Amino acid sequence: MVPSEIRVDVGDSIDEKLAEVSLRIMEITEKVSIDCNRMEQNLLRSRLEVLQSAEAVLDIAMSLRRQVAGMKRYDLQEPVLSGGSGSSGMDTGLSREHDIPGAGDGRASMKEYGVANLFRRT
Repeated sequence: MVPSEIRVDVGDSIDEKLAEVSLRIMEITEKVSIDCNRMEQNLLRSRLEVLQSAEAVLDIAMSLRRQVAGMKRYDLQEPVLSGGSGSSGMDTGLSREHDIPGAGDGRASMKEYGVANLFRRT
């Protein structure tokens, strides 16, 4: 063999190997692209689920707030004797009812009623 023929054979061999490497890189790139698309879809699905969960929690919080707006609280400092409706008249430790301040106008903060704890524990 003449040195120029050896160079051609080596050059062809290198070109074949480079083509194989290039093909393998393209296959890997395609697989990575498919995996990235799949992960992006999973991420979007997870974000949607989180948003739906947050919306459900807010719905529950607003429902609780509406329910609490009409509730009464008891002042435990002034004991009152139970009376009527079959009770024995013993001291219950409860006193007259008081409206919850700010609840009637719907502006009471959620924190006053412990709804904020729903968000702290998550």
